[in-house]
Amino acid sequence: GSTLVGFKQVGTNAIGRTVYKKLQENVSVKDFGAIGDGITDDTVAVQNCINWALSNNCGVQLVGKCLITASLIINRQVDSTSNVFRFTSAGNGQGIYVNTAITVFDSTLSFTTDPISEFIAFEGVHFESKSPTLAATLFNGKFLRMFFSDCHFEAIACLSSTTYSQSWYFNNCTIRKWKNIPFFSSTGGYDLSFIGNLVEQGAAFADIVDPANTHGASGVRFLGNVIEGCVN
Repeated sequence: GSTLVGFKQVGTNAIGRTVYKKLQENVSVKDFGAIGDGITDDTVAVQNCINWALSNNCGVQLVGKCLITASLIINRQVDSTSNVFRFTSAGNGQGIYVNTAITVFDSTLSFTTDPISEFIAFEGVHFESKSPTLAATLFNGKFLRMFFSDCHFEAIACLSSTTYSQSWYFNNCTIRKWKNIPFFSSTGGYDLSFIGNLVEQGAAFADIVDPANTHGASGVRFLGNVIEGCVN
């Protein structure tokens, strides 16, 4: 098998390794049985891939259209992690798909009022709901320090939280055609960044009002975005 096959990168001072070790640098949801056709339920396969990646300190590659029908669990205790857990995609249109009104990502860590899981990044990932009227959401209020770059959101909201949000960054993303609920909603927020995004044909975009002024809303940046056709 791959443990017996050698691999050596082209380049000065490159060292020999096994194909087994090389392949473990990136873990794909396909390695855990995901079909990625947008029809077959890939929830268990993706969750198993996440679990393995978390345990082995590597990222997750999403391949194809992974249909998710129940919440995927990511537990990264706040202030006890020192790196970023990364999700990437294998190409255009490849990522997370839903056909029910679920919250795609959740945490089972003990939760009261403060976010409990942190440092998760999505790069080039496609998120899509079968219908904007489902009001599906990617995250609840349990997550802190989240990063999205070059991602595409189609007919799906990102955050619906009854507590505050902190350090959520959206860079060069496309956000389209969600309905019924705000794309990003929390009760106050700090260090929120929306830079260079295309936002169109949706409901309310960002609702971070804190009526009780418990956390307030500060350090919020909207720079170089195009926002059109959305409900104010």
